Amino acid sequence: MNKGVVVLGLGNPLMGDDGAGLAALECIRRDFEFGPDVQFEDGGTLGLSLLPIVEDCAGLLVLDAVRFGRAAGTVVELDQPDISMYLALKTSPHQTGFRETLALARMRSRLPARLCVVGVEVEAVDFGAPMSLAVSSAIPLMIDSAITRLVEWGIRCRRLIPERPGE
Repeated sequence: MNKGVVVLGLGNPLMGDDGAGLAALECIRRDFEFGPDVQFEDGGTLGLSLLPIVEDCAGLLVLDAVRFGRAAGTVVELDQPDISMYLALKTSPHQTGFRETLALARMRSRLPARLCVVGVEVEAVDFGAPMSLAVSSAIPLMIDSAITRLVEWGIRCRRLIPERPGE
């Protein structure tokens, strides 16, 4: 049983900006130190197989690429009431995504008490494309938002690598 906080990175780094959540996760894992009650998970594109992780934590901070029609590189924070959770008709179980995972956890009354998505608005999600400059430049803002949220949740963290001038 975890019952701590999970920082979950989502996305596919082979699809350009879609890898932003995983890039932010790696930077947080590399640059900060946390207590034993924080777990880091690379959720990639695993969808419903993430259900046990979602249902077994007290707090879930999700890092992901998003599409809300805002300018590319815009960082957004969504709390539980603002997060889309629904079950949609799919023609294959391989089409399920993280929204369905959250919807199922909610239906089973097993959503974490604390839930937040820190996302960045994408510019392009194309196979084999590099991450756009707008999104890669926003990764430090995603990290700042994530760390701020974790501290608000009472999580102890310490920066291991000093900030570079201008950050």
